[in-house]
Amino acid sequence: RERVFNLAFDASGNKWMASASEANEVKIWNVADTGIAPILSKTLSHQAEVLRVAWGQHQGKGADGADPKDPHSSWLATGSAAGGVRIYFVSSEQDSDDEEEGNSRAPASASTTATLVTEFAHPEEGQQVYALQWVDNDIDERKNTNRLLLTAADDKVFFWDVETQSMTTEWSFE
Repeated sequence: RERVFNLAFDASGNKWMASASEANEVKIWNVADTGIAPILSKTLSHQAEVLRVAWGQHQGKGADGADPKDPHSSWLATGSAAGGVRIYFVSSEQDSDDEEEGNSRAPASASTTATLVTEFAHPEEGQQVYALQWVDNDIDERKNTNRLLLTAADDKVFFWDVETQSMTTEWSFE
């Protein structure tokens, strides 16, 4: 019944879509190739309208200590009209039959969990999050990466180190 502001598909093969809405919610949908309409898997409530969502590849251990190569998990960033950014670790539990058959997609019956990993706000009051984008940042020759998130609010663009919840760079456009 409320406006949907943004949609994003998970590119890791999990067959999830996230929608951001005026109803202060993010909904995670299972869009597996089942020949039927998307199935609502999870609803994440927020304190303000959610304007943007962005999926990121799973790097490193998840909030629950999950294996970084687990094909059934991803990171989801949400951005709100109140300037808040939330990062979730999203995973699905597979039936053992699906695992044995080599099926890496989340079946329609898979249970989806979303664990809040971190939350932070833009530095200035009233900044709405108009864009989110994950950026890989190689920090050494072994290709270890830390998670960086690019956000846009008003006339500024910010790079955030998700691990430390700190802003690394701010660009201002006038």
